[in-house]
Amino acid sequence: MCEPPRRLGFTWDEGDGTHSQVLFELASHGPDVRLVLTHSALASRATLVGVAGGWHTHLAVLAARLSDAPLPPFWATVERLEGEYEARVPADA
Repeated sequence: MCEPPRRLGFTWDEGDGTHSQVLFELASHGPDVRLVLTHSALASRATLVGVAGGWHTHLAVLAARLSDAPLPPFWATVERLEGEYEARVPADA
């Protein structure tokens, strides 16, 4: 799906024969732009936890780049966030 300049969506090959969906949406938010990222149709809770930590880290890197802030250490941040999502995501998700 592509609706320039507001939406971009694509199918993500999970590498195990399953596929999920990724959607990026942009919207005006006062003088800024809000980015909403949705990754859906994930096959398992473990995949959801890993994907959440990964995307969260990528977005933290993007925010740092946009504000000229120091970049977070990528893999250490992924590991920390995966632990946080492990604790937050319900077992039946």
